[in-house]
Amino acid sequence: MAENTSMSRSEGNGEDINDSASFDANGNAETLPAAVIDTSFFAAFLLATSDEQGYEQAKKEITRIVTNGGMIFVPHIFWYEIGNVLLNATKKRKDGSDARISITDANDILYDLKQLPIVTNSENDLDIMMRISELARAKDISFYNASYLELAKRLALPLLTFDEKLKETL
Repeated sequence: MAENTSMSRSEGNGEDINDSASFDANGNAETLPAAVIDTSFFAAFLLATSDEQGYEQAKKEITRIVTNGGMIFVPHIFWYEIGNVLLNATKKRKDGSDARISITDANDILYDLKQLPIVTNSENDLDIMMRISELARAKDISFYNASYLELAKRLALPLLTFDEKLKETL
């Protein structure tokens, strides 16, 4: 588990959305890598083994963002979704085999996630909620998925996902 989440950086959750630019040695503005990342993409990074589909791509993209001083944006719902993914990963499988990870592993993953440069966008005013609802209806996706899509559109950032239905909307 630690191998997948070793790119920690000091607390990034309080950073402002506008902090995604830096300056090179000549004082020229540089654009730092940034993306909206959904739970399916993070789950592949956190829980998949190197031979499972999606792991290598998720590892590459998240590592690129973090090591280059970039930022990851998520809607507030992300933390509940990833918590649910981790909870389910600690339960015995339906076939009776052992859980995918231990409770300690799940807690460690949550801790490691909080060390990454993740900016939680908690804006939920009526205009945003209406845009999310409109996107969900127009694209025939869940309100949850539409919240990632709306955030990516609003911030003009790429959306990284392995959710096939959400991918179709991009």
